[in-house]
Amino acid sequence: MKNDGEFVPTKLTLLTILLASTLMLLGGAAVAPALPQIQIAFPDADPMFIDMVITLPPLAIAVSGLLIGMLADRLGKVKVLIPSLLIFAVAGLTGYFLDDLWLLLAGRFFVGIGIAGISACCTALITEYYNGDRRVKILGYQTAAMGIGILFLEIGGGTLAEFGWHEPFLIYAVGLLIFLMALVSVKEPVNKDRGEIEDSGKFNRKAVIACYAGAFLLMMAMFSVPTKLAAFMVETVDASPAITGILLGLNGVMNSAMCLAYWPISFRIPRKYILGIAFTLMGAGLLCFFFANDIPTVLLCLFLVGMGLGLGTTTIVNILSSSVSPTRSGMIMGGYATFLNLGMFTATFVVAALIALSGDLRGMYVSMGAVAVVSAALFFVVIPRVDRA
Repeated sequence: MKNDGEFVPTKLTLLTILLASTLMLLGGAAVAPALPQIQIAFPDADPMFIDMVITLPPLAIAVSGLLIGMLADRLGKVKVLIPSLLIFAVAGLTGYFLDDLWLLLAGRFFVGIGIAGISACCTALITEYYNGDRRVKILGYQTAAMGIGILFLEIGGGTLAEFGWHEPFLIYAVGLLIFLMALVSVKEPVNKDRGEIEDSGKFNRKAVIACYAGAFLLMMAMFSVPTKLAAFMVETVDASPAITGILLGLNGVMNSAMCLAYWPISFRIPRKYILGIAFTLMGAGLLCFFFANDIPTVLLCLFLVGMGLGLGTTTIVNILSSSVSPTRSGMIMGGYATFLNLGMFTATFVVAALIALSGDLRGMYVSMGAVAVVSAALFFVVIPRVDRA
């Protein structure tokens, strides 16, 4: 595992990082199916506080992501990653044992803090462990792992919810396994002889700001789909929740497929244009809801949205990884996690405003599609100017 005193990542190291990456969007996904049961368990609680079981982790990530990333740069990525995995697992599992809503919400906030550390450190470690085409491939694997993780862990959470509202919180036990794997397989990278630019601590500020804006807008547009799709399907085609779940699962599959396809795509299309293409696909999928009156058309909409999300997130992470030095990678990736989750958190309010303005869910999706198309035009102009890699 070592060569001249420098840690060489193994296959187990890569597997651990990819498994840890599956947790990065798991703030509320696993327990979302249990929300109705939680409301029944706390009948006197305001529904807003019940919803916070889902919304608190992204808010905690948005609040703490940048600070935790800076801490990782100062102390070391592995020294922050391993405790973050333990915090994620322990805080998540507390929901299985608690019957007090306020303690439950406190645990949810700490789940977000754990995810913030995982998000900042996993991507930063990939940028330091690997170079060139190998790095591009593995960043594609990472974003695919995030999509696959949501798919399987949502299914697991939904299955456990059949037994009661406490049981879905058991899904967070997977964090303990990954914690143990990290203890034996992940070591702090040694960044010697990696080049003057990397060691200088400088980074491409304009590219980083553009990527943060892209992450925020991409997640805001994407999050409008799962939050209201079940209601849209009932209104338009009278589809069951099971059908909606399958459609969202296929959306996740397309997302992961495009993450894996990023590497060959980047050889054929200049990277500076791919983020604009990603927003174009996202916008086309959302605009297609205007014509969606049957399941095949909805599936087409979700495929386009999934393609846009997969291409967009992988492009953003690749631009960020080539724009920063090891001494700032934790901070930059922590900021990325912050804006990613701010986009998800903000989507709740933007969706409500668009429904009020447009009058229905179809109008909301079309309006969000227009936002994505305008964003595409913006990034077709901005990214070529700031991305010099």
